[in-house]
Amino acid sequence: MLKEHRYRLKSIMMLIVTTGCCLLASSCSPDGDGGEETLKSISFGSSMQPVTAIQKSAGLESYATNFKVWSYKNLSETAGSYGDLMTVIEGYQVSYTAASAGSTTTNVADWEYVGGGQTIKYWDYTAKAYRFAGIAPANAAVTVTSTASALNISMAADATTAEKIATVPYYSALWFASDKARYGGLVQMQFKKPFSRVRFIFTYADDVNPAQAVLSDISLAPADASKIGIKGNVTVNYPLTGTATAETMTINSVDASSALTAFTEPYEVSTLTYATELEKWYTVLPKATQSAYIMTLNLNGIEKTATVPAQYMTWLPNYEYTYIFKITDLGLQFIDLVGVGITNWISGDPIEHPVYNW
Repeated sequence: MLKEHRYRLKSIMMLIVTTGCCLLASSCSPDGDGGEETLKSISFGSSMQPVTAIQKSAGLESYATNFKVWSYKNLSETAGSYGDLMTVIEGYQVSYTAASAGSTTTNVADWEYVGGGQTIKYWDYTAKAYRFAGIAPANAAVTVTSTASALNISMAADATTAEKIATVPYYSALWFASDKARYGGLVQMQFKKPFSRVRFIFTYADDVNPAQAVLSDISLAPADASKIGIKGNVTVNYPLTGTATAETMTINSVDASSALTAFTEPYEVSTLTYATELEKWYTVLPKATQSAYIMTLNLNGIEKTATVPAQYMTWLPNYEYTYIFKITDLGLQFIDLVGVGITNWISGDPIEHPVYNW
């Protein structure tokens, strides 16, 4: 992709090759001013993203024991815009072996990439920024293309069944660093699925007896009658130059034959933990911009409606959204949206969620 070139640090001369880079560091200072120069190898860790205070931490090794990684560095920076792109790592496989940390200089968290023609890569403290991107598992069916300013990874995203969801690859958040204090540290890759998850629940006003509120013909659907995609093709774009420092995901196509016209199955009000069956969580393609949604139902034989404004209908990858409707003596109200990041896609996994007070 991009040619490596020669460096000179003190009296040491090293040739940097296109499949990687020997990145020089100084034990004295990031700029290598004085003192004895040493090399610091690049090493990896992994996790599921995001991990917050209300979730349990989950390691990628629980779901995929290897991933493939691409890495780049920028050698120039002007007013926060990074240029002069060079390839560091191009499609290396990083593999997990339990209790192997410390066995090599590149393995500090049970993840190793050296071997089979893959060589050690070192941090370059003269670089202005570093970027890492990955896909898991390493043999995932993806299409990788690159330009002078971006890496693009495309994949099929099928959420029509639990089995299909399990086979869809994880992709990483863009690991970006322009602070040299982070150079030499662990590159903690954070992985996620290219889906959102949606559910809706009903709660009841104090003066309403749930046993006497008979709900039927339930439908939560886009106001503009558009379809809800659950299968298609997506591309994750990783910016490699300029000012952008986060990946973006784009839906390239949606399979109209499998798309949903509405959500019809409510989640149980009394069970606000992770679903044990996927049918009560709708796994969908993320959609950052869409129309308002209309909840329509029959309450004791009388049609009631409530509108979820468009500003509440932003679905980000790897997040789940709970839409809450209240049954009142007058009918139906949309009262809240709760959004929270999720760490994995295993049905029944005991992820801890906050207790919501209605």
